Amino acid sequence: MAIVSANQWRCDTCNAEFLYDGDPVSATCPSCQSIRLTRFIYVEDEFRIAMHEHATLKAKDPTRRSAERLRREVRAGRRTERSGSGKLVDEYRVIDHDTNTYVEKIVDVETGDTVRDVCESLDSHRGGTENTRNKTHDV
Repeated sequence: MAIVSANQWRCDTCNAEFLYDGDPVSATCPSCQSIRLTRFIYVEDEFRIAMHEHATLKAKDPTRRSAERLRREVRAGRRTERSGSGKLVDEYRVIDHDTNTYVEKIVDVETGDTVRDVCESLDSHRGGTENTRNKTHDV
């Protein structure tokens, strides 16, 4: 909750600074009785900023042809869920062509629930979730 302070004043005529909590319309300088005044309003509040990092690392073999150059890809960090819900998830994914491995773990940051946990050979990995793979599309 914000804290507001508006009782500090300065006279524009004699530069005297003073405190006054009364009606601003009735404010006058206690030193010279001037009504040419500057009122200082201070607002203090607290907010939090969270920074999230997500990195993708790729290992490539320059001796291979273009289609086979990517050997390993690692994605790790915090990101928003791809479903569009705006939920934050921690993701760890490894796609390793040399060991024929696909590993993925996605955890909901808020609840701690595992959203997805996959460890399989890259040859048998079909991508997406079971729900998206089993959908039939009308043409």
